[in-house]
Amino acid sequence: MIVRSLIKSLGLFGCDISDLTGVEKLASLERLYLDDTDVNSAKDIIKLKSLTYLGVKGTPLADNEEELAKIQEEIPNIEIHFD
Repeated sequence: MIVRSLIKSLGLFGCDISDLTGVEKLASLERLYLDDTDVNSAKDIIKLKSLTYLGVKGTPLADNEEELAKIQEEIPNIEIHFD
């Protein structure tokens, strides 16, 4: 449990993943790099209220305006990066 509270940044660049189930346990996560993954849903991301940076380059999520709007609505201070 202590380790989870210390994780501020998570890089999943190019990982063969499409589901982020369980990531909400990383409540102190500030930076999440999903570049070149198959993640296409905001469902688990919007639970990360400490998130300030989200990298989505090369993901299906990057082209999904509805899901990106959900993220911006739930986490107003987040910066979403497409490059």
